[in-house]
Amino acid sequence: MPTTEPALTVGDLIRGAMAARGLLQRDLALALGVSQTQISERIRGTIDWRLSELRTVAAIVRIPLAELTSAPSDVPSDDDAIPSQPVTAVTS
Repeated sequence: MPTTEPALTVGDLIRGAMAARGLLQRDLALALGVSQTQISERIRGTIDWRLSELRTVAAIVRIPLAELTSAPSDVPSDDDAIPSQPVTAVTS
């Protein structure tokens, strides 16, 4: 029977990838042209990510964009925001 691990948010995935690459929030802020505070709010889920931002972040942290979206087959347009909803990891 598969076990369900605690839900991971988009912010959790980005935070982990940043740590693995030795990146800081200010590094992402510079790349996206926003403040470090805005990056912090996005990682915490206070502000939703835009798809265009996630594309940039995925390239910087070197992980597939699909890992940052809960429904990779239903990719929104550039102007649509990606809610910082939990993504449930299931292992068998």
